[in-house]
Amino acid sequence: MTGVATELKPGGMGIPTLVFYVAYPTERYYEALNDIKKARQSELEDTMQVVILKGKESENKSDAEKKLFLRTLSESLIANRYTFEKDFFSWYIKTASGAEEQISASSNHIVYGRRGSGKSTLLLYALHTIEMENRVSVWVDMQTYSQREDDAVIADVLCEILEQSSVHLEGRHSEILKTLKLPDISLDAIRRQLPSIKNCLIPRLNGSFIFLDDFHVVEKRLQPLLLDAIYSIIRGSRINIKISAIETFTTTYDANTREGMQLGHDIQRISLDRNLTIPDKTSQHIISILDSLARYCGIVSAKSLCGSANVLNRLVWTTAGVPRDALSVFSQALGQSKETVTVSDINSAALSLRSSKQKDMENDTSGSFEELNALIEKIRNFCFQNEKNAFLVRKEESQPGIMRLVDLRLLHIIHEGFTPHKAGEQYMAIMLDYGFYVSERISSRIKEFNPKLEKIETKELRGLPAFQIPK
Repeated sequence: MTGVATELKPGGMGIPTLVFYVAYPTERYYEALNDIKKARQSELEDTMQVVILKGKESENKSDAEKKLFLRTLSESLIANRYTFEKDFFSWYIKTASGAEEQISASSNHIVYGRRGSGKSTLLLYALHTIEMENRVSVWVDMQTYSQREDDAVIADVLCEILEQSSVHLEGRHSEILKTLKLPDISLDAIRRQLPSIKNCLIPRLNGSFIFLDDFHVVEKRLQPLLLDAIYSIIRGSRINIKISAIETFTTTYDANTREGMQLGHDIQRISLDRNLTIPDKTSQHIISILDSLARYCGIVSAKSLCGSANVLNRLVWTTAGVPRDALSVFSQALGQSKETVTVSDINSAALSLRSSKQKDMENDTSGSFEELNALIEKIRNFCFQNEKNAFLVRKEESQPGIMRLVDLRLLHIIHEGFTPHKAGEQYMAIMLDYGFYVSERISSRIKEFNPKLEKIETKELRGLPAFQIPK
């Protein structure tokens, strides 16, 4: 009930009544109220009447709910194993593709998607699902290992898996940990420990999931080696691995050495790349997430906080349907708005994403940063010269630079493939990120593509200029 507006009112027999003001009281609030009554029963009987929950009486009571919503939006932007914890299912919105059934199944999965697409949140769905069944879970945040290139990364990840499982291992892992933590441990020495780790884990962790979140930040050479080590431990058991990653920065299998996990064989792929190719469904999904978080805070809907009907559509368009970006922009727009959120607030807040995306490119691309930065600058200049924010690119020319920029949310796919002119020549339609032309001086010259999120017609796509990728 933290953050909810309260008032102490006079009551009968001289005993006051504590009132919680909530505009949209959901079951979560009534459960919290009952918990308060049970926890403070003897104290409340003597000092105040039964605590009650009622709807909002006046507009000035809404400030507390707005502050609670802002805090909740902020917390939702960082997904880790502790995000919302027991309240997770109170606000979670399922994917349109039904990925929840897949990720919760007893199989190995890798969830691919752009930054902010909901990969970690889907892993959290699986984590909370198995924890409700009292099954063991291990969650490894791979960001911890993002700046390292040494083989000891593999040993350290194995140590983390063992340490998180220690309560079930009855000390059997102690000697293994000592070896894995030796300074300058070699890859061969790590591999010699794998049978012992397997014998330690398998009988005691059946039915458990091992989560590797943000796997793509691990140095590429190490990725198949790490997966090979883990798979040699869990293969043939009832322990499964669940991974989140950006596809263009991930290598799960090395065909030359036959190390790692093969997609479609050892590990199954789940894609979360919702984009502006299906604007209506993308818009519905984003608004559903915002509405769920709003109701979690006792607010009727996200729309009730907006000054006009087209604010949420503008939000989806400026963030290209990326869930985390949409939550971030709406949070900033709400925080800076005087009363309700306006289109102008959304446009202004969207500008802040540009710097964070630039940092993401620096962090995620390592050796290819200069090349990608040069490519996005050429595309930006091309769009400015043509005074359009969208363009075409030959599909066979689009790899890998264009797709990496898509994964980094600097470009956004609006059509995955069509033939505009010559038979056999397939083109993708792509939109430049709004952050590149958000300023009034530039945006007034740029013709925006499909800002109302309507169904895209092929004739509109044919009118876009074709960008030639430099050789």
